[in-house]
Amino acid sequence: IARWTRTLSTMFAAGVPLVESLDAVAGASGNALYTQGTKKIQNDVSTGTSLTNAMTSTGLFPTMVLQMTQIGEESGSLDNMLGKIADFYEREVDDAVAALSSLLEPIIIVFLGVMIEWPWLALVPACAFALAWIRCRRASVFVAALAWLVCGACDDRASTSATRRLGGPRVDTAACLKDTDPCAHR
Repeated sequence: IARWTRTLSTMFAAGVPLVESLDAVAGASGNALYTQGTKKIQNDVSTGTSLTNAMTSTGLFPTMVLQMTQIGEESGSLDNMLGKIADFYEREVDDAVAALSSLLEPIIIVFLGVMIEWPWLALVPACAFALAWIRCRRASVFVAALAWLVCGACDDRASTSATRRLGGPRVDTAACLKDTDPCAHR
């Protein structure tokens, strides 16, 4: 509707006759229904029907558009009224796009967060295995602390699943936390 009324307003303001303006509007509408409706309006207007009555017969236009078009025809400022209609619907489109983008922003942020976090999640089993290997080999306290910081604290599920898959030793995570030898039960 915004494109249709803006094109008709511009053509009519430039002094192009209404019937010829409607021909250009039909091509610029970008919608097959409005193209067919505009051709019907053009035929009706060329036989003497008012623009408002021709627009009403198509059933494509909201009541507000029809009322403002009628006021524009009666007052002789059709181009001004069509411009106001176009402004209103352009604001409606802008508001709808803003609302849609504000709804999509959280979805996009979550999607990007998952895509960025996914490689880090793959490191959890590897870190658990490295931590278990370092602890069972009685590495230096510094290396063990560094691995502890990088890979996180002992985690029963992560260390057990990683060591089982990779064939490493089972780690007693309770012993990890008590600072005793976690590999003593081997």
